[in-house]
Amino acid sequence: MTGYFFARKKWKINKIIFAAFLASMVAPFQVYMIPLVKIYAGQLGFSNNLMMVAYIAVGLNLPFAVFLYKGFAEGIPEELDEAAKIDGCSFTRTFFSIIMPLLKPIIITVTVFVAMGVWNDFLMSSLFLTKQETKTLAIAIKTFLTNHTAEYAPMMAGLLLSILPVLAFYLFGQKYIIEGVVAGSVKG
Repeated sequence: MTGYFFARKKWKINKIIFAAFLASMVAPFQVYMIPLVKIYAGQLGFSNNLMMVAYIAVGLNLPFAVFLYKGFAEGIPEELDEAAKIDGCSFTRTFFSIIMPLLKPIIITVTVFVAMGVWNDFLMSSLFLTKQETKTLAIAIKTFLTNHTAEYAPMMAGLLLSILPVLAFYLFGQKYIIEGVVAGSVKG
């Protein structure tokens, strides 16, 4: 909804906020991982908390998602909004009744890109999740590698398990992903 709002409302403050979203995408995670660990795991005591890792993942992926949604929403004709307004729809009702169904390709595209990144994330998970019961699949796979040996059979089984959910979701939404990437990259 934020991307749609940025695409439709051409206010000066929206341009500044969107520029801040874009600026936050410039720095890689490695730049601010130490302050995140100090604040969340050290000062606030949220180490080994899966909800905290999910919270940080949402914050890190939000600018990318808003950027893609805005690009896609700019390709949707504004005449649809005007027609809905004439029919008495509010901005919110217009979004949920008319625009949201048109966003299906970009919703699936963003979901696959973000899900792949979060699912395969090793660095953030290894920084915040140190207890055995909170480790993610990516961290658990690394336990099969030691300094002197490598257990390839269980490691390959773990890698296969880590690939299957994302691959299944990608194959399910492949048509929409390609449509979403193409439509969001070209301004109509």
